[in-house]
Amino acid sequence: LQMDGFTTLLATNGTQAFALAKANPPDIGLLDTWLGSELGYDLCRKLLKEYPIPILGMSAHTGDMTLYGSRTLEEAWEQAGAYALLHKETIASRNSPNYVSKRLDEAIAAYQEKLNGTYHR
Repeated sequence: LQMDGFTTLLATNGTQAFALAKANPPDIGLLDTWLGSELGYDLCRKLLKEYPIPILGMSAHTGDMTLYGSRTLEEAWEQAGAYALLHKETIASRNSPNYVSKRLDEAIAAYQEKLNGTYHR
C-alpha cells in the first residue's frame, strides 16, 4: 500500500487501532475481521461514528460463514457500514500487488460520489 502512495498505520488489535485513529484521523480504513479481543466489523461501526470514512474489511474466511445471530460475515460487515469485504484468498489469487490499492481507490471514489449525491451501490 505504501508503494501505491498510501500512508499506513499498523495496529495489532482493535483497541490499538482505535487509539491510532484518535491520534491520527484516517481518510480510509482497511480492517481485518479478527482483531484480538475485538471484531473488525465492530471496530468499523465504532470508527464510523467518529470518522465518516470508507472502510474495507478483510477476512481469510470465504463463502457464507455464519456468525452468531445467523448472519453471514458479509452481512456483518455491510451492517457495520463497510464499503466491501475482501477475502484474503481472492487477494492472493489475483497475483496483483496493487489489487488492494485498487479496491481502496474504488472505495474512495464511491465515498466521494456519495458525498456529491451521485453514489449508486
